[in-house]
Amino acid sequence: MARQRNKTFRIAGPRIAGPRIAFLGLAALALAGCETWKTPDEYVGDAFNFGRWKQMQRPADNSVERIAIEHVVAFASDSADMTQAERDRLAEFLRRANVGKDDQVSLYGPLRDHGRHDPVTTARIQFVRGELLVKGVSAIAPLVQRNGRELRDGISVVVSRSVVIMPDCSQPDPATGHRPQFMIGCASTTNLGRMIVDPLDLEHGRAPDPADGETAAQSIERLRERKTEELETIEAETTN
Repeated sequence: MARQRNKTFRIAGPRIAGPRIAFLGLAALALAGCETWKTPDEYVGDAFNFGRWKQMQRPADNSVERIAIEHVVAFASDSADMTQAERDRLAEFLRRANVGKDDQVSLYGPLRDHGRHDPVTTARIQFVRGELLVKGVSAIAPLVQRNGRELRDGISVVVSRSVVIMPDCSQPDPATGHRPQFMIGCASTTNLGRMIVDPLDLEHGRAPDPADGETAAQSIERLRERKTEELETIEAETTN
């Protein structure tokens, strides 16, 4: 019996066996029937609901907040003189608050009719301001005074300053397995927050001092004339 050979067809390209064409056609039809087109929102929903993902780790960062520390200086009724006990209390407050040059000290007094200070309150504010100047602290009385009716016969000394709020390294991230993972780099960020001198440096930089043109020109001249000095070699010693 003679063998039956499969006929071949030439379709604008390489030679493909007839049965292979039929098989590829059936496969294409099967895939076309199973394929369902999805919208971008559906793809995102599938990735969110069925994908293997985890929440990104929140970065450890320092923040700067403005805080206020308050002390009330008491006066006798209708008097603008501070007693020695109040002077001592004010000095202790300044010591505990550790008032520095970057702190803002404001004085507030009770408001009377029409939202103004009466003459006694004005005299008390001036007296407290003078007492602070003696201790090397400059204070202001803001034009816009807060409502100090509750002070009655007292003057409020408010120290405002910027402080660094360091991250809480003990707070874990959302659990992604059997154990929560703590914030990476939190210890280094906390150390930076403890070392910072001026908290406002974390919000914006400082303007550089004017450059010394003469010193810069001399350094360039020494470099061109090869008069630079070699670095000193220091041998480090360790003791056990």
